[in-house]
Amino acid sequence: MNERTEGFAGEARETFDRLLGRERVQDRRQDVEAEAGRDGLYVRDLQDEARGFWRDFEIIGYFGPSFPAVRFEDSVVPVALSMIAPFAERYPFRFHEPYFYEEYLYRALRAWSEETDESRTSISLEEAAERFQAGVVDFLATRIASVAHFFGSDRRNDDVPAVSLRLPKRSFGTHIKTVGFTVTVHSSAGLRIHVSPCFRINWRYFGAPSTPTVSALTGGIYRFAVDGGAYATLTPDTGQFDIPYQTLTPRLNL
Repeated sequence: MNERTEGFAGEARETFDRLLGRERVQDRRQDVEAEAGRDGLYVRDLQDEARGFWRDFEIIGYFGPSFPAVRFEDSVVPVALSMIAPFAERYPFRFHEPYFYEEYLYRALRAWSEETDESRTSISLEEAAERFQAGVVDFLATRIASVAHFFGSDRRNDDVPAVSLRLPKRSFGTHIKTVGFTVTVHSSAGLRIHVSPCFRINWRYFGAPSTPTVSALTGGIYRFAVDGGAYATLTPDTGQFDIPYQTLTPRLNL
C-alpha cells in the first residue's frame, strides 16, 4: 500500500471477500461487474485469476502440501500451475484421473521443487492462500484508487480522457468503462514482453519488439518479463509496477 491507495484497503478487502474467495468464484452465473460496488470498476480479470488460483490450490493439495512460488527481491509470489505444467490449464482435472495425467502433474510439481534455480521455491498451501489474498487486495486497492480518482467526485485530472477497453466478458467481448492505460516498455532490442499480475505469476504475452512495446492494461500492480522467442527462457524484471490510470513508461532492469 502507498499513500494513494491505503484509503481503499478496506473496500478492496470487502470486494475480495464478496467476489473472489474460494467459494464465490465457483459460481459462474454471478454478474461480477454489477456486484463490484463501484461504477467503472472492472474485476472480471481478477475473477478469472482467482478461479485459476483456487483450482490450482485444490489440485496441488491433492499431490502434497507445497505450492510452487518464485522469489523476488521484495516478496514471494505463488506461481500458476499452468506455468510449470502447460496442459494443466487445457484439460479439466478430476481426482483419480487416468494415471498418465496424474503422473504428468506430479512430475511437474516435483521438478519445480527440485530445481536449483535460487528464484524458485515452494511454500505451504496456507501461505500461498495468504499471499494470494494479500496480493489481490493490494492490486484491487490500486485499481479502486484509480477509478475513484478519475471517475469519482475526487477526480482532479480532467485533461486525461476516460477510455473504454475491449475486455473479455464471459464468451464474448464487450466495451467496459474502466481505468486503462498504455504502457511503453523500454528494454533491449528485439525481445518479447510478457506481463503478470503481482499476486500470481501467470505470464501473458504483452507485445514485441521491445524498442519500445506499446499495449494496454487495466490499472493494478504488475510485473514484467522478457524472452527472445517462443522457446527462450523468460527473464523477469525484479521490480513490480503500481500503475495508475495515466500514460506510464516502466523501465525494466534487463
